Amino acid sequence: MQHRDWRELAEVVGFVTIVAVLVMIALEQRTANRLAQRSAEFDAQYRIADLYADMYQSRAGNPEVAKVFAKISSPQGHLITATDTSQIRAIAQQYINLYRIAQAAYDNGLLPQDRYEQMRVDLESAIERYPGLHPALVALYASLSAPDSLPILAPISRLADDAAPGVPE
Repeated sequence: MQHRDWRELAEVVGFVTIVAVLVMIALEQRTANRLAQRSAEFDAQYRIADLYADMYQSRAGNPEVAKVFAKISSPQGHLITATDTSQIRAIAQQYINLYRIAQAAYDNGLLPQDRYEQMRVDLESAIERYPGLHPALVALYASLSAPDSLPILAPISRLADDAAPGVPE
């Protein structure tokens, strides 16, 4: 082989090497992005699970909170004190915050569709289980600056529409 042939061969080998390195870098970057995405998904879901756990732990571990849950589960026949009203509003705020976080996580691709749907169903279930929570949920929903940007809160929106003056029951 002549010198010129060696040079052309070296250029081809160099070009192939550069392309191979760029492909390897792209694959590594893709893997790193997937790991970061999964980590962010896990963190978002952990945060949501932690909020759920806090709500249920306070209910199970604090007799006063358990009494409030009994009152919101079956509000007829219970005397609702000013302290109860404050606690009911705090519980409603916890629910609103939980689902706002879930909506943000979903909007940013950190909460899978099936988990999002599961949470929406859970909110519907909570509304059904806790009729004494309805007024606080509706009041908090009405105070949100952009409630339409939170489709996960649609069950509360329907509740607010049903509670609106002039709407037949």
